[in-house]
Amino acid sequence: MYCFGLPYLTNRISVNSEQDLVNIRLLSICPPDAPRPYFQEGYLAGTDEVTTDYDSKDELDFRRRLTPKFRIAGGDAFWGNDFQPIPHSALYPDADRMQALCDGIRAEVGTEVEAGQLGRFLQTWSKLEGRLMSMARQRRARVFSVREAIDLLPKASVLPANLKQRIDALRRLRNIVVHRPTDLKPGQLDGAGTETEALMAAISRAQTENA
Repeated sequence: MYCFGLPYLTNRISVNSEQDLVNIRLLSICPPDAPRPYFQEGYLAGTDEVTTDYDSKDELDFRRRLTPKFRIAGGDAFWGNDFQPIPHSALYPDADRMQALCDGIRAEVGTEVEAGQLGRFLQTWSKLEGRLMSMARQRRARVFSVREAIDLLPKASVLPANLKQRIDALRRLRNIVVHRPTDLKPGQLDGAGTETEALMAAISRAQTENA
């Protein structure tokens, strides 16, 4: 279970201008045709204005709001006679008209790139990005974006200059995947995961040589 720190909720739609955050309580705005919010509390949170033309918004990244993570042990033994889980049929009702609506939208705007392929690339990129940010912040505390890290590390002779172009190409691909996935062309992600892993290995070798 992941816990995120968010501003205090004031209304069904809470707007916090200081943190550039809008938090919407789904139970308060969903129509009766959406039964799931009535059985599980849900929220939609994001920035005040939806924009796509940017390289990085690390200051708005929800990973910066992650506080503790919990693992609830015990499985079925966690529940008791007086405390029962909500039935699966209530959490995922068969006659959910909102799900049918969402499925129709997904089919209409879907990309030819498989969702699993997108997820695998983003997972490997996340590891590479975290590695680069950690290395850069060891040299300069105030590094807020991976683009800054990509520029800093070769200048500090931490990474070979020839890796910068390869990493930057992957960064641009990552931005397309996250912000404009419908712009992806068939086969554009082929080999992206392998390239990311190859860069991780090259970074490890460079660190060993510089140690």
